[in-house]
Amino acid sequence: MLQMVRQKAVKEGLDSRIITHKSEPDRIGISDRVNFALAFYMVHEVPNAKGFLKEIASLLKSDGKLLIVEPLFHVSASSFKNTLDTARSAGLKSISEPGIRFSRSVLLQPDTSISTQA
Repeated sequence: MLQMVRQKAVKEGLDSRIITHKSEPDRIGISDRVNFALAFYMVHEVPNAKGFLKEIASLLKSDGKLLIVEPLFHVSASSFKNTLDTARSAGLKSISEPGIRFSRSVLLQPDTSISTQA
């Protein structure tokens, strides 16, 4: 999948702006802060979604964004709501719900109005 993303980025002339990264089994494994993160059709597969989302929240720049996209045919509305609740408890807030075909999706950013130290 990452190779496909790299190939498309090259084809579109975006390869200098996109960094792909395969996470470790129990953590993302990067330390650089990022402007944007994409979790496409995968959050429902993560054993520790709260830990995953907290780590992403800590990696996002203050104006950074996280786009979560989950498959409509596999993730129920109630499961997606649970993901949103988990994201909120991880220090993220929803800013929009972009329409992505055959998907449930949400665009999030760090919620600077709350403290996630607990």
